[in-house]
Amino acid sequence: MMEAEFNDNQRSQKVTRRARPYGQSNWQWAADKESYKSRWQVSSKLTEVNWHSLNNWCKKHDLSLNRGINKLIATHPELQNDA
Repeated sequence: MMEAEFNDNQRSQKVTRRARPYGQSNWQWAADKESYKSRWQVSSKLTEVNWHSLNNWCKKHDLSLNRGINKLIATHPELQNDA
């Protein structure tokens, strides 16, 4: 494919974006966008030992970090009845 054809194909794909409703704060809009996408971001500062444990466990079970954390949360016995 030539570069001109590639650029024409890219222009033909219209990207639709949701506009932030008037009066909604930045943090409300960010939370609403994540909710709209059916995903939520989690961040944490892990100790070095916990980071290596998580990383090794994910590699052992052939999981990405995202899938590994989701699996741990989904199968944790204390969290089973809180959903």
